[in-house]
Amino acid sequence: MVSVGKMRSWARSNKVILILLLILLLGSFLRIYALGSESIWLDEATDIRLSQRSLGSVVESAGWANHPPLYWVILHFWMLLFGSSEMATRSLSAIFGIISVFLIYKIGSQLFNRKIGLIGSFLSSISYFHIFYSQEVRNNGLLLLLTLLSFFFFVKVLRADNARKLYFVLLFLANLCLAYTNTYGLFVIISQSFYFLLFWNRYKHIRIWFLGVQIATLAFFSPWILSFIGQVWRVAQGVFWIPEPSPMTVLGTIGRYVGSGWGQIPLLLVFFVLCLMGLFSISGLSGKWTLRKPLQSLRGLRRRVGFESVAEILLLLIWFSFPILLPFIISNFFTPIYTTRNTISASLALYLLAAKGISTFTNKKALYTVVILIAVLSLPGLQYYYTHDVKPQWRETTDFTEYNSQVDDVILIRANYAQTPFDYYYEGNLERFGIGRFVEDAQEIAIVVDSAIAGRERLWLVLAHQRGTLVQDYLIDRFGSDSVIVEREFRGVKVYLFDLHVEPP
Repeated sequence: MVSVGKMRSWARSNKVILILLLILLLGSFLRIYALGSESIWLDEATDIRLSQRSLGSVVESAGWANHPPLYWVILHFWMLLFGSSEMATRSLSAIFGIISVFLIYKIGSQLFNRKIGLIGSFLSSISYFHIFYSQEVRNNGLLLLLTLLSFFFFVKVLRADNARKLYFVLLFLANLCLAYTNTYGLFVIISQSFYFLLFWNRYKHIRIWFLGVQIATLAFFSPWILSFIGQVWRVAQGVFWIPEPSPMTVLGTIGRYVGSGWGQIPLLLVFFVLCLMGLFSISGLSGKWTLRKPLQSLRGLRRRVGFESVAEILLLLIWFSFPILLPFIISNFFTPIYTTRNTISASLALYLLAAKGISTFTNKKALYTVVILIAVLSLPGLQYYYTHDVKPQWRETTDFTEYNSQVDDVILIRANYAQTPFDYYYEGNLERFGIGRFVEDAQEIAIVVDSAIAGRERLWLVLAHQRGTLVQDYLIDRFGSDSVIVEREFRGVKVYLFDLHVEPP
């Protein structure tokens, strides 16, 4: 039998591995727990429906979507193997998220040291923002993973000797997948190119190879350029819901990175201080500041503040800023494209910079106190997320409708795009009609209603995203308030049942 002494000795010598395993277990649990408990909502249902088509149709349909097709192609094959349930479809993103927790450790260790890697990995593992998108059928989890792979191989390229060309190939593959996953992946690639140009003279020995990677990425992405231009043109026409961002939008984005709930504001302050500390090398935090000699002791601390790892910190700052600032600038000077979820790549650099700030605490008790403080302030957002529905309750809506419906009922949905998540759950046979999102004219509403209620006795009205009051008012004006025999509200959805044979007043 192995003695207790040997086990302790092994644990001491493998402390980093054990801590990393605990972090990975924590991150895995938080991403898998209650994975299928909430309803599939609009964007998830749209991605599932798109990915259920034939492979050629998936690629063709992606040309009319907001992003390139790689995620949908992967999801297509994933559903062939595991089905299209909530648990099955979301588990793909959960796997991406779990791998990302490990990769942020690898990059932190590569750029700085294993301590910073572990702290960055821990911050990612409990991140409300990362957990949320690791439990959604969206391409943001894959964007997160590929961003980490891209920067992992980018750093390898910068530090490799001329004999190791494999890293250039892997960087090319990671960047190509990044470009084909999400349009915001292009901002990540641009940030790397900008950093390389800043240190152009330092990397003379790999200039040709790095330029070759960029040219190859552009060449292999070129088949999608026409579709990409079409996407940009459609966005420029203002057909999407995205509003023009403001500086407060950016602040809100960073707030989402650090947490949710009442702990968000304190976390913002904590992360701000830690990131400032991460910019410097502070080796005097273990010293003492005394009231008797305040200026003298302060000068003692100041002499221990300096700069180190300038290139690495600059890399993190560029990594953090480009996925936020570039879409912000485009949104304000061209057309709105800024969405917080697609800037998820920037959050990784924020966690690593905060991790470097935490690592400056040479006193272990102080370091553990800061880590615990962040964990405690993160709990309110996580507790709310796991105990409340934060997505529209389409499962509950369709269950209620099916249970209370009759054979001759008809369903009217406003807006019509909400029929996608409704149909994901609906197993009944009632005919369904949709009224377009922008239909506001009473005559147009009347045409759809007349078509829907022909020969019917009861009408179900499903209103999504607080839209459709005009339709509701029209039906009440036409059939009377007494015709509303059922009214039920779910999160993000309202349901009304009209008896069409009630005499109007």
